[in-house]
Amino acid sequence: MFSKFTKLARFSSKFDNQGVKPWRGLKEVASSKGLGLVLAGLGAGGLGYLMWNSERRAAQISKSMIAGGHLVSKDISLQRTKSALAYFAGGVAMTSAMVFGMLRSPTILKYSFGWAPLLIGLPTTFVCMYKLRSTPQTPDNSLSRHLYWALFNSCIAFSIVPLISMSQALVIRDAFLVTSGAFGGLTLVALNARDDAFLGMSGFLGAGLGCIAAVGIANIFLQSNALMNVWLYGGLALFLAYVLYDMKEIQNRAKRSIYFDPMSESVKVYLDFVNVFIRILMIMNNRNNRK
Repeated sequence: MFSKFTKLARFSSKFDNQGVKPWRGLKEVASSKGLGLVLAGLGAGGLGYLMWNSERRAAQISKSMIAGGHLVSKDISLQRTKSALAYFAGGVAMTSAMVFGMLRSPTILKYSFGWAPLLIGLPTTFVCMYKLRSTPQTPDNSLSRHLYWALFNSCIAFSIVPLISMSQALVIRDAFLVTSGAFGGLTLVALNARDDAFLGMSGFLGAGLGCIAAVGIANIFLQSNALMNVWLYGGLALFLAYVLYDMKEIQNRAKRSIYFDPMSESVKVYLDFVNVFIRILMIMNNRNNRK
């Protein structure tokens, strides 16, 4: 027994003399990955708390609006809700057309696989969302607002082009149909529920969104299968719940807000749809690759 340990020590010292560290490297990798997971957990917790607090305040505003009673007629609120859904449908159609247009351009397809979507597309998306909310809805600003809206949709299309290019046409079709069916069913549930329904989920949804965002960013560097499953399946459940919450919030604002911006309101459910579609498509791709 002792001789075996002696041989093992000589074997290890031989590699050490040659500058090779057979075990130390593995320990360093495991240690750095563990530290990365801890930091990712702390980041997810902090971002989750910030989002929880933000969504909780938004829910309080919605509850105060409900307590204040109706401010507009039923016809006006119905027209507002239809306008928001029309912008949502237009955004999905525009994004789909842009995606298939980008797939025909080798240059755009090449850059979409690099850091451009993260370093250029993501900041531009946030800028466009800010401009949509900060620019008043007036006839003079109509053109600029629609340009921001189109640029926002083009950035989303640019970010999902790599996933679409690696998927089969039938899988893309099935994922889109499943997403549309789930979105349509949840929308009907939300619009026919009582006014204060789903508002209690706001804090949990905000915390979940912060955690999913932190996990997604951390996994770019850690490449962990466990974190990937959290982002994939946890995000799918989260954004399906967000469809209920966001649709009910749009309906409440359409009923009670003095100022209602259908374009800005549609962005929330549009992002819900895109996030659900991406995850369903990835799940279907994984199952298709196992066959």
